[in-house]
Amino acid sequence: MDHTLASQPQQKDIRLDVKVRNNLILLKMEDADIMNVAELSRQSGIPRTTLDQFINMTISPLTEELGWRPAVIQLADFFKCLPEDLFSDTHIQNVLDTNRSHAEMNFAEAMLSLAEDRAAKLLPENILAEHELARCLREGMNTLSPRQRHVLAMRFGFDGEGGKTLAEIGAILGVSPERARGIEQGALRSLRHPSRSEVLREFLSE
Repeated sequence: MDHTLASQPQQKDIRLDVKVRNNLILLKMEDADIMNVAELSRQSGIPRTTLDQFINMTISPLTEELGWRPAVIQLADFFKCLPEDLFSDTHIQNVLDTNRSHAEMNFAEAMLSLAEDRAAKLLPENILAEHELARCLREGMNTLSPRQRHVLAMRFGFDGEGGKTLAEIGAILGVSPERARGIEQGALRSLRHPSRSEVLREFLSE
């Protein structure tokens, strides 16, 4: 039997393409039933090239003076939200040279990678960690005021309805988005207090 083929390294016959995009803007587009960037450009009046840069995270949303770019304010006005609802601290601090990358592997490596990912989610220590975090979060939330709990539940989707913007929360509570942000930040500061569980503080600092 000829073992020549069996002894050769397996060909990298699978390519995994990765594209990093700003999910906060994409979610806003979905909520507004806007199917693509060209349509967003048409409706908002913002050039498509500028929107592509924001979505692909290849340009900072801030000017050199650390103020919001005019197009960012225009986009936030279009979606009726705050600029902070479209760009996280990660987006601001990490401007990408390119938002695309890829990995090459053979079929066996790809299947092993997928299997390891599934298995990792089922590891007892990971399941226990999730339960511990949930317990600490419940205990921490119980120390907040009813309004603080309500704001965090709406903001992070703890109410099962998906996360809401500060503008949406403000409208529900009858306060300004800035006031809603103040309530949110006060609640988070309380949960990050040194007296809290280290598990909870590490989670909130991520």
